[in-house]
Amino acid sequence: MVGLDFSENSLAYAKNQAKEAGIEIEYHLGNYLEYKDNRQFDLITLVMCDLCALNPSQRATLLAKFKSLLAPNGSIVLDVYTAHRFKQQAESLNVERNAMNGFWSGEDYWCIQSSFTYQSDLVTLDKYVISQEDKEWTVYNWLQHFTVDQLTNELNAHGLEIKQTYSDLRGTPFTEADEMAVVIGHQS
Repeated sequence: MVGLDFSENSLAYAKNQAKEAGIEIEYHLGNYLEYKDNRQFDLITLVMCDLCALNPSQRATLLAKFKSLLAPNGSIVLDVYTAHRFKQQAESLNVERNAMNGFWSGEDYWCIQSSFTYQSDLVTLDKYVISQEDKEWTVYNWLQHFTVDQLTNELNAHGLEIKQTYSDLRGTPFTEADEMAVVIGHQS
């Protein structure tokens, strides 16, 4: 079993959980878009709708990587945001002091959050401008939303296909919801 994350805190937490459970896991600190391995895996997971945060080129890179890392009868399990969720998104502008319970900084700050929707592409953007006394920065959070057909087309381009569709990663039967989880394999 191999775990990969770019957050040292997340890896430290995962290592502690594995140790408490008595499970041996090989952990790597890094970006999954740059991960290299000669082994093939029976199961690859990507959670928290992380595929949705990638642009089309990054998704293509990751899906090609998954294809090369996937054992012949292996499965990829991931979740994505849906077109149903996209329909509920609205454009907005919000200014808040220490927004999101101080998420952006341990110091006092102001956050200007602008939300945009791009109808033709099923993409949303949350733009955060964070301003502290000594510095200011901007974070762009783009999210792709998918229909089953859109996801199928992206997977097919890499020799992959959806084998099963669920409403979540717990295996709840598929219904129209904000997220969908899929089990993916090599094309038949």
